[in-house]
Amino acid sequence: MITHHHRVLVENGITPQEWAVLSASSYLLPASPSQLVLQAQLGSEDEFSEFDMKLAGISCGRRGWIIQDDEGIALTDEGRRVREQIEQELTETVELL
Repeated sequence: MITHHHRVLVENGITPQEWAVLSASSYLLPASPSQLVLQAQLGSEDEFSEFDMKLAGISCGRRGWIIQDDEGIALTDEGRRVREQIEQELTETVELL
């Protein structure tokens, strides 16, 4: 993962594993737990284990960022807000070539 990426996450109190889960989560399209874990692993620049992603999913749920219902796991309003905020901060820190 790029250094500025880590800095933005640390400044916001988010682990790279939690960020992978948030990034893989959708506000409108719920995913099964196994789908979310796989999407988070595939979408991350780091190599995280299935166990790491499950723990991050639990953490995101406890923080109120994702919710699981009968249809699957999806972002909450708070999770969407956090994801959008971090995406904006990451965009602002990217050096233009």
